[in-house]
Amino acid sequence: TKTSHKMLLKLTTILFLISSLSSSSIDCQPQYQSYEYPPHLSQTLECVFTADSSTSTYDCISLNATIRDRGQVFYTFDGNHIQNHTNADVNGIKIASQVCHYFPANLGKLLPLLKKLEISNSGLVDVDAQELFQMQNLQVLNLRGNRIEILNFGLLKFNRELTSIDFSDNFITIVATDLFHSLDKLKFADFNNNFCVKNEHAKENLRDWERELRKNCNAGFHR
Repeated sequence: TKTSHKMLLKLTTILFLISSLSSSSIDCQPQYQSYEYPPHLSQTLECVFTADSSTSTYDCISLNATIRDRGQVFYTFDGNHIQNHTNADVNGIKIASQVCHYFPANLGKLLPLLKKLEISNSGLVDVDAQELFQMQNLQVLNLRGNRIEILNFGLLKFNRELTSIDFSDNFITIVATDLFHSLDKLKFADFNNNFCVKNEHAKENLRDWERELRKNCNAGFHR
């Protein structure tokens, strides 16, 4: 009958459309996945690994860091590990004379037990309080030889384990008054050769540094 023929034709058309949509969905899936992690925002950090038994640290000395944009991340480490060590043992990072304009965005999450961080002579322009908040086990922070201008309010508020900080050879003009407030374990600090600190040697007496910074670095600035 004509009615049966029409129903059969409609059913055939519906089945064809469903088949086409399913095929299209399968074809699109790989394209979606390929953009899940934009290549320019993520990289593997190639390392030379070193161990220091006296300080119980296992360090990655970076070979290839290239962080030009805020929000870039390291997802893993690559290199020849010292015997019986793995990526999980890394608790120190050294990035020296490379390209690191901003803090790697996930470093604190990747290494929750990070003790030592050095980003030196690498063009760092900003100290990220949010990233430092994730590094609450940090003991040594070395950011010498960069392009940092401002140390903001609350910068080291949650880094109470710090024993040594180095901000020498930057362009610092402003330092917030609370920089030392939470650093009860701090033993060494160096701010030598900044715009607001000239020809001052590294000091173990933090009160001397507080006076120097308050006098010359607009230390009343908070935000």
